Amino acid sequence: MTQPERKNFPRIATALLHLGLCLAGLTSAGCNLGETTTTTRPPTAPTTMSIQQLASRLQLRVVRCGKFVGELSDGQNSVIIIAAPHKRVLVNGRPLETNEPITATGSTIMVSTSLEKRIKQNLRPRNYKPTNTQNPVPAKPQNTPNGPIVVLDAGHGGKDTGAISAAGYREKDIVLNVTRLVAKQLRDSNVRVVMTRNKDVYVGLDRRVYIANTSKCVLFVSIHADAAANKTVRGFTVYVPRREKNNSPSHRVGKNVEQQLKGFTKNRGVRKHSKNLRVLENTNCPAMLIEMGYLSNRYEAARLSTYQTQQKIANSIATAILSYLK
Repeated sequence: MTQPERKNFPRIATALLHLGLCLAGLTSAGCNLGETTTTTRPPTAPTTMSIQQLASRLQLRVVRCGKFVGELSDGQNSVIIIAAPHKRVLVNGRPLETNEPITATGSTIMVSTSLEKRIKQNLRPRNYKPTNTQNPVPAKPQNTPNGPIVVLDAGHGGKDTGAISAAGYREKDIVLNVTRLVAKQLRDSNVRVVMTRNKDVYVGLDRRVYIANTSKCVLFVSIHADAAANKTVRGFTVYVPRREKNNSPSHRVGKNVEQQLKGFTKNRGVRKHSKNLRVLENTNCPAMLIEMGYLSNRYEAARLSTYQTQQKIANSIATAILSYLK
């Protein structure tokens, strides 16, 4: 070894020692030189789901799925979900405060997964039995022996909700409340009443006609609430069979209702419907169908949902019927 080499040997040895230590450290840390390492992240849990998925998780079924409104039910419970911009959730008629996103996407409605737990906490138990303590109505009609018979038909019911307002008010609930109130007032005046439904059940149109035609009634009255694409449309309408003339019994009792409801909201008059309404056209007795107002109109829907308004409308209808019967 030459003199210069002997002088540089300590430096070279020190460098080799440092290199060896670095390689040993990398090996002990599990690093392989010349290989590319990747980090695998766990999959992100979804934050939204469709109302069909929500129904499955809650053990409910989807009974209605419109563009902006969906309804889930199992017979004991009703969950109404309204997408933005009117975003709202109602569980058995009671609003559930929520800040979670609810959006209409394609042909369904998407909700936050966090809604599932909150809705479940507000559902009724499977053995729940509803009671009506505010406005009790006998399940079986208490009719007088010889009074005239009137058939009262609360529109829709059960799986058929009818129109639903932006705030979630359902036609089938409102018309049943009003029909029960009309029935009570007529019975108090010795009128025999037959109701096509006295609870939240589905009754087909032909079945309603059959009840009317086999009951020997003197009048058939179907009670509804309307809806329109134009949200500003409002007012009540009384429809009579297309076969009837302007001085027919159906037209006369319809005019009585019109007179009683004047001033409550816009009067759209007594009309003959452009469509073939089976409950009017196929009944053998005088008949009318009352559209109390428009649930598509925010102002009118809010009024129709209150007991005070329902009582007022029922008073008007009952008074008009009693006047006709006399």
